[in-house]
Amino acid sequence: MYVSCVSTDRELAGVPADVIVFPERVSLWKMEAAQRCRPHSFIAGAVVDDSYCRGVLFHRGENQIDYLKVGQDTITDGSRNLDQNPVFESGNVCIGMIICRDIQNVIFTQAVTDKIKKSQAKLKFLCVPAAMDSSWFNSESLMGLEKYEGMHVIVCNHTSAHEDRCKSFVTDTHGRKVCVQNDKEPLHVELGCSVTNATVWSPGQIPCATVLHSSFVKGSVGIT
Repeated sequence: MYVSCVSTDRELAGVPADVIVFPERVSLWKMEAAQRCRPHSFIAGAVVDDSYCRGVLFHRGENQIDYLKVGQDTITDGSRNLDQNPVFESGNVCIGMIICRDIQNVIFTQAVTDKIKKSQAKLKFLCVPAAMDSSWFNSESLMGLEKYEGMHVIVCNHTSAHEDRCKSFVTDTHGRKVCVQNDKEPLHVELGCSVTNATVWSPGQIPCATVLHSSFVKGSVGIT
C-alpha cells in the first residue's frame, strides 16, 4: 500500500500511490489532474469553496464525501455543522477526513474516528489536509493515541502557509509517526503488512523523509 503527501500532481510522476493526500487550500484542478491519471486511487484534499473550505475525496472519478470544514480560521468561514459524515468505504479500504483544526473539535473528531474504527475494512486511514504551524503535532506520537488505534493518520500540511510549519507525516496504526518530512519535499511511503512498519519510497529510491520505527518487512495489501 503506497501513500503520498503532495502539494501538486506533478510530484506524483513515476510514483505508485494508492492513497494521495493534498494539503488544505489546494487548487481543485491539481486534484482533478491527479484523479484523471489515477482514477482507482483515493485522492484527498481540501479546497476553498466560496468562503468555506470543502473536503474532497476522489475515487473512481467522483467526489465521495460532502464535508465543509466545521471551524472558522483566518482564511475561511466555518460551517459549524457537526452532523457531517466525511467517511468513505470501498472494498477493503475505509478513509475518513478531518480538515486541519477541526481535529481540535472533540465531538466531530470522535464521530469520524469511531466510524472508521467500526468499519470492517482491513485498511483504515484518517486523512488530514492542513495548513498548520509548528505548534501542531510536534511529538513523535499523537495525543490521545487510543482515539486513532487501528488507522493510519496522514497529515499533509501546506508548504507555504507558515514559515515555521508542521511537517507532513504518516503514522502506524497506533498513532506513532513512522515517516516525517524533512523540509517541503513530497512524502511517499510504502506501508508494509506489519502495521507498525513503513519505508520511504521515491523515484530512484532516494530517501525523502525521516523514517521512524523502520524495521520494515516488504509487503503490501492491495486496494479494490
